[in-house]
Amino acid sequence: MEVGLLKMYKIILIDDDTDTLDTIGAFFDWNQMGLDLVITADNGVSGLEAILKIKPDIVLIDIKMPGMDGLEVIEATRKNGLDPYFIVMSGYADFKYAQTALRLSVSEYILKPYSPTDLKQAFEKAVGDLEKRIPDLIMPQYKLPRGGSDILSYPMDKEKAIMGILFTGRKENLAFVLDDFIKQIFSRNDNNDALACVSMLYGAITRLLMERRKTLSIDHLEGIRWNDRGLARSLRQFLLSVLDETYSIIHSESTINPAVISAEKYIRIHYKDRLTLDIVAEAVYITPTYLSTLFSKSLGTSFVSYVNQVRIEQAQKLLLNPKVDPNTIAEQVGFGDAKYLCQVFKRVTGITPTQYRNQMLAHEK
Repeated sequence: MEVGLLKMYKIILIDDDTDTLDTIGAFFDWNQMGLDLVITADNGVSGLEAILKIKPDIVLIDIKMPGMDGLEVIEATRKNGLDPYFIVMSGYADFKYAQTALRLSVSEYILKPYSPTDLKQAFEKAVGDLEKRIPDLIMPQYKLPRGGSDILSYPMDKEKAIMGILFTGRKENLAFVLDDFIKQIFSRNDNNDALACVSMLYGAITRLLMERRKTLSIDHLEGIRWNDRGLARSLRQFLLSVLDETYSIIHSESTINPAVISAEKYIRIHYKDRLTLDIVAEAVYITPTYLSTLFSKSLGTSFVSYVNQVRIEQAQKLLLNPKVDPNTIAEQVGFGDAKYLCQVFKRVTGITPTQYRNQMLAHEK
């Protein structure tokens, strides 16, 4: 599954079998799946405390635990107004457990013994389902008096231009591009579909901020009615306020250019995949040439060197396991084959992967 950049989803593991927790925690590449493993808990009471404090997106939980079982944890979570995506594990193929889990709106029910593939599929399904929820969480559902046309005309080129300015442009240019966006959506759509286009742009901006764990203080489109005479003017003012706040949030985060921050994040999530300057530049809404310049200026290194450094860091972690062979490591970190891994590894670290492994294992003894 290729994980997008809508957000990283926080996941908590709860199981009274600590060996199971350790195995699951170490087995998966959580970031690659779009997951942030926040904490593990070995009983229901501490698990519930963690859920209420951290408010995770996903919870993997065993049903049969002493003191407070998994179903009790789920029920208490619901009563506290939280709605994480629950994946339930059970070694008891008992109808009453499944029935109760169904009543509590559990998303996945996995019977033990399960395989790593079973868990991976459950995690991927959870991320996919949560991604689908995001538009509903971002914008309210507007039920307007008349339906829009069958084909929505959305100016994606204008969205990309707006995103590019948010990262690297001058703030005053946002109004000019936004005017083009508003003009196009009203000239090519009816009022209902124009409002849908604004919702889409707002959603794209909100997802951008979700990556940074940020939110807007500005309300949704509350109060803007579809049949207002000044609908276009009202929507323009709303979006201008959104863009103004978003620009301020992005550019107050760091002295490093925001596009570089986003590119770094993209690379660290997608290091296993094919990564080129063009691919990453498109993901962060700037040109490849400009991204290359920003890497050199902000980080003092080239794009390729940075990608290689990230991949070598991941390779070093895998090399600590003597059972994993070099070809497997090369494939898992995006180098393709052991020969290329060895070449880059030695160029970056000064030693070969085998030498690094031997040194680390000797040090552990």
